[in-house]
Amino acid sequence: MSQPTRTQPEKPRAPVPAIVFAALAMVVGIYLGSQLPSALYLYLLIYAIWLGLAAWYHAAGKTQLAAAALLISVVCLGACRWQLENYAYQNSTLKQLATAAASPSGPATARLLGTVSSVPIVSVRPASQFSPRLYGASEQTQFFADITAVEIGPDQYPLTGRCQIYVDGNAGTTVSSGDVIAMTGKLNWPGPPANPGEFDFQTFLERREISALFYVKHRQAIEVIQSA
Repeated sequence: MSQPTRTQPEKPRAPVPAIVFAALAMVVGIYLGSQLPSALYLYLLIYAIWLGLAAWYHAAGKTQLAAAALLISVVCLGACRWQLENYAYQNSTLKQLATAAASPSGPATARLLGTVSSVPIVSVRPASQFSPRLYGASEQTQFFADITAVEIGPDQYPLTGRCQIYVDGNAGTTVSSGDVIAMTGKLNWPGPPANPGEFDFQTFLERREISALFYVKHRQAIEVIQSA
């Protein structure tokens, strides 16, 4: 009489670590935060509500509901993380943004919307065989613009201020005083004087109520939205 064969019991599968679900929930929350409208305090309130529900379910012994509520709170936390990163831009001034842009970690390119508030002046950069022009166009156009909004990537921030614009080339035929324009270039703000007695460009700009410097590489990067 043959003996019955013994089957080896299956080894239980290792459970997925909770940190994996938390990480996935955080990624989902960051993505949702980038797609939803800016409402940081509302998302913080929703996060606090779900976190409170998770604690209440845990105290009541409802572990599955507590885990689900905790994951939802992590999703809300990810949305808050994204909104908080952009909150600094939304509540800063044009000068603060230009100062941040002057640092290596600042945004490299921005798009400014505003109105030309001065007559564009075209200047010629002198060059000779003894003093050659090393970079840039032979002509440069300068004018002031009253900024109404700043775009960095897909986001737009309602930052206002007076900006000094520098355009490589002759842009006198492209823009005129009173034009509503959009420009793509680089924001900047000068640093403090490096040596005693050196010209203080920061103070010079602040006394003229200029909030930022903006450099446009060529006049094709300027779009006239509405002519004066």
